[in-house]
Amino acid sequence: MMQFNARVPARNFGLLSNRTVLGFRPQNGCPPPGARFIAPDPEYTFVPDFFERLRLWWECDDTASPLYISGPAGCGKTSAVLQFMARVNAPCVTLTCRRRMDKYELIGQWGADAATHSLVWTDGPALTAWRHGCIFVINEMTSAPADVWVSANDLLEGDAVVVDRTGEVVPRHPNTRVVFTDNRPLGDAGETDDYLGRNAQDRSVLDRCWHIAARWPDERSEVRLLLLKTQRFRRGLTEKRAEAIAVEAVRFARATRESDRSERLFELSTRSLVRFTTLLFTFAAAGNVANAAREALALALTDGLSPGASAGLQNAMSYDFGRINALVSA
Repeated sequence: MMQFNARVPARNFGLLSNRTVLGFRPQNGCPPPGARFIAPDPEYTFVPDFFERLRLWWECDDTASPLYISGPAGCGKTSAVLQFMARVNAPCVTLTCRRRMDKYELIGQWGADAATHSLVWTDGPALTAWRHGCIFVINEMTSAPADVWVSANDLLEGDAVVVDRTGEVVPRHPNTRVVFTDNRPLGDAGETDDYLGRNAQDRSVLDRCWHIAARWPDERSEVRLLLLKTQRFRRGLTEKRAEAIAVEAVRFARATRESDRSERLFELSTRSLVRFTTLLFTFAAAGNVANAAREALALALTDGLSPGASAGLQNAMSYDFGRINALVSA
């Protein structure tokens, strides 16, 4: 079982509740090499149902089982985990997977020491987490070849790690937990047009995890997030006008997500939506900007697309930008 020594008020997570969350007292000094304590983002907003599922996994006695979080790019999977860990004062180790990686990138490797001209062993992120009781957050999990996770079943089971290159056996610290994030459910096969370079994963990996499907925030939560994230860009705007712009921006984003998938060229993620709304507020503060909504969208996203895709996107959008333009130029 985890060695909790503190209770964190739910209000620290921005939730109106008398409930507390199990956690740790703030730790003095530096985190273990390769790990870090996450700084709480005061502007971060937790989606209540996602938070509750994450809390259930965090406080359960089944500490050996990893958590797998799937959801569309930019919906806040990794940030939710890291901001949760920031508030419970848990040190984190992070890794972003790639196509050409193997188990030893998780465990560690020998390397040359420039000062001594000798070989020294450096723990990988998994071994760091196992030794020091860190939360091991693994992003884009299905970008790694399937055999990486099959060969790392000791990690998925919470067993001691046997370092075959040194002969060391490292038992799992009671506070060590593993979190995977990815854009697709673990049972889906391979890459798609949306997410390239992905690999189908073995069913044995799927069977060892808790699962949370991350979804887009509801309209009210997303408006609240935008208003928190964009406070410093709203100079000269009344709260009423700023909220009206944020509401229209969120409704536009939801229109891109709810359109027919066969015709959908993109989804405006929460991450892109923050950029889009920041630009809308910037234009509103600067004064009259012609066609502000499309200009903001171009800077936030579409100028990064190919000309054909960008033109197709603009033509495909049935959303009435007039409402946003009127609010921005009011």
